[in-house]
Amino acid sequence: MKEDIKLYSPLDPIALALKLKAEMKKRKKRKDYHVFGGGTERDMKLTYRRHGLKIGAAPYLTAEMSAHEGGTLIEGEIRQNEHPIPFFLMWNGIVGSFFLFSLFLWTVDDAPIAFNLAFSGIPGLMLIFGLTAWYKTSQSEPEDPGTPQHILDFLADIVDARPL
Repeated sequence: MKEDIKLYSPLDPIALALKLKAEMKKRKKRKDYHVFGGGTERDMKLTYRRHGLKIGAAPYLTAEMSAHEGGTLIEGEIRQNEHPIPFFLMWNGIVGSFFLFSLFLWTVDDAPIAFNLAFSGIPGLMLIFGLTAWYKTSQSEPEDPGTPQHILDFLADIVDARPL
């Protein structure tokens, strides 16, 4: 899901960036779901998720900021990916191809067995890790990743950003 947004904040771009930076500093140690991100006085990228949890389903905002009528115009897009499946497919596909190539080298190469074990073992462990994470994600009750509205509410509370 992708939606274009246009917001106006009465703060000028530098004050807005400083206020967001101070707020992000406060939120750095939180373990619950919250809005965090970064940027400059010209652009921002915010997401709503738990720190350290990257499964690809979190909503995020990428926007450009510019001075507008004594305040800041925030223009960008807000997205929410539906499922983490593309991440797992990409991870397991790339690592799986390395693993299959390493198995092929066992039959062709005259390299020492320790080299072949390391060359096959590392992608093999990474593949097991990826498949285990995929299994655990599919078996556990899905956590609510939030909605793009959480980010918009955050901007409204912190920098008084309203739809233009």
